[in-house]
Amino acid sequence: MADPDRTLQVIEKNVDPAWFIPETIRAEHIRERNDPRTMIPGGVRTIRSALRLKLSLRSTASTARTCLGGSDGGEHGCIRLYPEDIERLFAIVPIGTPGEFVYQP
Repeated sequence: MADPDRTLQVIEKNVDPAWFIPETIRAEHIRERNDPRTMIPGGVRTIRSALRLKLSLRSTASTARTCLGGSDGGEHGCIRLYPEDIERLFAIVPIGTPGEFVYQP
């Protein structure tokens, strides 16, 4: 049986999405970089990716939104992939695709 803490579904696909910075991350950016922005428009390469697969990921505490992308940052719930991998995956995975994270050292 699938583990509900690892079960996910692709809920959205975006090309060059704008990033509306969550308040917790924004506070960190202000503290560490003196950067008070609340949003980064699409097309600006930062910790976001030019291609994003937004995932639903259940956890026992809450529903977290996770993304897959070839971004520069892998913190705050984003999972980094090499640009060629996200390009390949983005092209073949439709919205609604189920999946599961599996730990395989």
